[in-house]
Amino acid sequence: MVQSLAEIILVLTLVGKVAGGLYGCSNSINTDYYRQVALELHKQYRQFVFDGEAPNKCGSVPQPKNYFSIEYNCDLEDSAADWASQCTHGYSNGTINKGAGEFIQMMTAGSTPLPQILINSFFYKVVNMFPPVGVTEDASLPSNAGDWSRVAGAGTYQVGCATKLCSGNAMTVCHYKVKGPLTGQIYNVGEGCTSDADCDVILQSTCNAGWCHAPEEVNQDENNMCGGTNPNMNDGARTTLLNAHNHYRALVIQGNEPAGPNSTRISPRGGNMYKLKYNCDIEANAQAYADTCPFPVHSTAEMRPGWGENMAWLSSTGDVAAAFTTAIKMFYDELKDYGLILLDNNTFTSADSPAGHYTQVCWAKTYEVGCGIKVCPNGYHIVCQYNPAGNYLNQIVYPLGNPCTTDADCTVQATDTCSTSDGLCNRA
Repeated sequence: MVQSLAEIILVLTLVGKVAGGLYGCSNSINTDYYRQVALELHKQYRQFVFDGEAPNKCGSVPQPKNYFSIEYNCDLEDSAADWASQCTHGYSNGTINKGAGEFIQMMTAGSTPLPQILINSFFYKVVNMFPPVGVTEDASLPSNAGDWSRVAGAGTYQVGCATKLCSGNAMTVCHYKVKGPLTGQIYNVGEGCTSDADCDVILQSTCNAGWCHAPEEVNQDENNMCGGTNPNMNDGARTTLLNAHNHYRALVIQGNEPAGPNSTRISPRGGNMYKLKYNCDIEANAQAYADTCPFPVHSTAEMRPGWGENMAWLSSTGDVAAAFTTAIKMFYDELKDYGLILLDNNTFTSADSPAGHYTQVCWAKTYEVGCGIKVCPNGYHIVCQYNPAGNYLNQIVYPLGNPCTTDADCTVQATDTCSTSDGLCNRA
């Protein structure tokens, strides 16, 4: 039998201080001992959720699958410290938390050490706080329990915390990536992951011992791929958005993807779909339009001759790579939200306009993409453009068949080759 939550919290108050520099954070508001306590609180509570032993309103919460391990993040600590320093007992806006999930609690401080204040806050807001009906059998919250869902959410894989003394009280703030929903299903019910394919909350994640592990974050400090002339973009964001597109293209041709709100409808298996390449000229054109803060008005055909276009608006102002990850998932999710009318032959019709972003992401003949992004007064405006354009009426989104396994399966051009790792075709 595992320890009770109270016993774990008691143990944490007795842990000795760790050696300096373990976490590599530079914010002077915290010590590495505080960071160790913050991380262990989250790790051990998520372990209780993972084991199905975290207390619910009645009994215990259900076990999750597709559930991520959590690590400490210094950038999240910095944004948490920025808000804690305001000594305002309320949730911050997207400029402060940069689109992250957020936990807050104001408590009487006295002479209590900051790590103990963090423990007390965590126990009060997470361990003891549930809505009146608790978590349902499918791990849904019918009413708001935001602090709990941020900690226990399926995709939460990074945390950073800070506690600031505020005239006899203490403001504790934790920021999270990826943030869990405030209501609805917090995670899928199951018994952990069994393969990398089960870990689809964050792209390119891996499965180990039932836990999902997020990939290393891309470096967003370099801007060399397109000559360094676009300050709104960075190489990490370009790599992220390209990988996201190709991930969904490879996924849909495997078939069996939900294709509409009716769960019995699934996407057909297909092949002869190109693997996208990144094009800096397309990016420059997309960025020029994004700079006008245009959402939701598309550019004219003359502004992008022969190129398609997807647009998105995000209210949060998180990092650029995360914004593209969110936007491209929104595009692709139109498949499960709406589907196509003619799934049997995978043809795009005028009635399929609600899924138009999805069909452009997965239009088989498209082989290049470039995107731009602008932080506008009301949030991010994202523009992605595609060569050649998709969404031609009465044409197929992608051919029915099978993902390629040899070069001979890629027949659009005689010189095309097969990317055997994902079943997509490389355009020569």
